[in-house]
Amino acid sequence: MEALQCDEAAPSQNNATKTDRCMVDSETVHRDNKIQTRFRLIDKIGEGTYGIVFKAEDRENPHEGPVALKKIWLDERGEGVPVTTLREVALLKELNHVNIVRMRDFIAMTPRLFLVFDFLDQDLKQCLDSHFLHGTPPLFVKWCMVQILRGLEFCHGKRVIHRDLKPQNVLIDHSGNVKLADFGLARSCQLQCKQCYTHEVVTLWYRAPELLLGVQQYSASVDLWSAGCIFAEVCCRKPLFPGDSEIDELFKIFRGLGTPNDTVWPGVSKLPDFQPTFPMWKPTSITSSVPRMEALAADLLRQLVVYNPDTRLRADEALSHPYFEDIRGQLTPPTLASCGARRCGALTPSTSSSSSSAVLAPVGGLDLLPPPAAATAAGVDAVSCSSATASTSSCSSAPFVVAAPKRGRPSE
Repeated sequence: MEALQCDEAAPSQNNATKTDRCMVDSETVHRDNKIQTRFRLIDKIGEGTYGIVFKAEDRENPHEGPVALKKIWLDERGEGVPVTTLREVALLKELNHVNIVRMRDFIAMTPRLFLVFDFLDQDLKQCLDSHFLHGTPPLFVKWCMVQILRGLEFCHGKRVIHRDLKPQNVLIDHSGNVKLADFGLARSCQLQCKQCYTHEVVTLWYRAPELLLGVQQYSASVDLWSAGCIFAEVCCRKPLFPGDSEIDELFKIFRGLGTPNDTVWPGVSKLPDFQPTFPMWKPTSITSSVPRMEALAADLLRQLVVYNPDTRLRADEALSHPYFEDIRGQLTPPTLASCGARRCGALTPSTSSSSSSAVLAPVGGLDLLPPPAAATAAGVDAVSCSSATASTSSCSSAPFVVAAPKRGRPSE
């Protein structure tokens, strides 16, 4: 097997640190006969908190294309498999949909685990940075959103909240297929759920205001707020609310939408982290931040990025919006080339923080040339080129919620 040239050393048995467990040499993969026999490593894609990711050829299924091989080192202190990994594996086995990344296999070989995913070319952030420096075509924006919403509709129909939706966790290939990825922070919940979960989820720029204000219970509507923020970012190629702290994020939202009160958001004054001393900004049109949006797109955005979670559109309601009328019922997206995409040089690694279970997408995109260059981009889980269709499941009209304590670990 062709060895990859990596600088990282595998962690020692006695004094491995957290960093050591994440920085591993690809030769450790080669020493495992089963992995060596089945996979041919092509490139090192990147690293996350819990492991390292390779692009590889699956010799057992060569007709299905390359895979993203995610290697996870187990905690030598006896804590076992990271809870985010267990959660991701369990949920992805149940979420079989064309707009959700497919996990092909799960291989346990102590002291490490291997997750095998389909491989996509890049994430949405990389795609915008590399193909659409001079603006994103309306057709591309519409097909991105309809596929994101179809994936969310299926998740929510299965009672799964993603909880970390952002451009780095939305994958896309050159054929225009879009898939949701990185389910390490996702949760499956039931009606009348009484368990407490953390509200410190979702990357800051895409975090719903109810989470920022410390609500004790939240619903799938947090994903729709994130989808709205992604919608605006794809249109204008800049984040809608790029705060650098929780309070700065709140104030950026307040400046854009006006400081909320009990009239526009009943009960907001009673939320744990709401302060009556907050500056009072007057409401402005959200579309002022995205001036090039067409009228129907702007109307959809206004109904996604809305304060009151109870009036925020559900995924199935958003898919029924007139904005999608001209592509309703179509299953095959246009290719990036047909949307006017042109490569604009090498990609810049994403700067947003990633969740602990992230798998990273390649920086080279479609123009990977030998020898492949190792590069990282934060916040992407795994990647897939599948274009097979899958049936969708409508969201239940009954809201489902999860409860959140004031403080907690993201893994709770």
